[in-house]
Amino acid sequence: MKSIRTSAPGKIVILGEFAVLDSASAISMAIDKRAIVTIKESAGDTHLLRTIGYKDGEWPFNIDKKRKLSWLDSTTPKNVRNLLETFFLKFMVQSNFKYEFTLDSSLFFDGNKNKKIGFGSSSALIVAMTAAFIKVFDSTKEIDYLAHEIHSDIQGRLGSGIDVQTSLQGGMLVYNRHQAANSKNIKLRPDLRFKIFWSGEEIKTIDQLKLFNDYNAKSFKQLCDISNKLSSNWCKYDPKKLIFEMKKYVKCLEEFSMDFGLDLFGTNHNYLYEYTKNMTEAIYKPCGAGGDIGICIASHESDLNSVVRYAKSIGMEPFELHCDQSGYLIELEN
Repeated sequence: MKSIRTSAPGKIVILGEFAVLDSASAISMAIDKRAIVTIKESAGDTHLLRTIGYKDGEWPFNIDKKRKLSWLDSTTPKNVRNLLETFFLKFMVQSNFKYEFTLDSSLFFDGNKNKKIGFGSSSALIVAMTAAFIKVFDSTKEIDYLAHEIHSDIQGRLGSGIDVQTSLQGGMLVYNRHQAANSKNIKLRPDLRFKIFWSGEEIKTIDQLKLFNDYNAKSFKQLCDISNKLSSNWCKYDPKKLIFEMKKYVKCLEEFSMDFGLDLFGTNHNYLYEYTKNMTEAIYKPCGAGGDIGICIASHESDLNSVVRYAKSIGMEPFELHCDQSGYLIELEN
């Protein structure tokens, strides 16, 4: 029986959140948490979708000659239905075989708190699904184009695509939505250390994006300008200069957040931001449009360890995460 397993990494946005929605460049990094997708032919009487992670379950369905899916379990979650229906429509799936689809995003989910962690699980899952569907259903379309298009459709045309590109490409990269095909990987700096934190709260990125509605706002223009400057000079500045300029960026991000009521510095981020404000060789900032994830970047291990200790004392959870240099992978194909 035919089967395939694919995977794609999650991400964090290091700088350029929101600014990347317009014409500014941003820097993101793939992390070593992956969404895993398996598709295999089945001997069953129906197709089966199995989800692991944010919503565990098995959801049987059939597909008619017009490629319309009919779900046999009325409790199948709407977002689960929409996701698979979008893929079947894009790929115009029509087959005499029955399939089992397993979507595993468990590494992006905190089972103890029953909450999703904002590491770009949706984008990672969509990229892994796109890679699998292309192989199983013999599509000739490019994965980059399809993954961006499907993600945009599901997100209601909101977002910049930086999550998708990072999952496709892997590593650390400079991204501009108007030049997505030219996104370039940059090397991790050996003279900098980082630690990623989670606030413990689940925040929906789409809800945050809907709050931003003025591309001509002064604070947004300033955010774009400094994002472009830092993206261009990330590998050129010495550590002290880079952290100094990053502090300017975070100040702009704070003003932008206040202007649009985004509360990016809520859920304990502000405490860590204030804690590092007077450090000359360490910076803390919230990451991405959601604001549930934060990152500390430091040039000395002692400063980073100090921030970690303080973060733990206020209930912020540090992660042992590393940059994943691989983008999407075809892990198994039979």
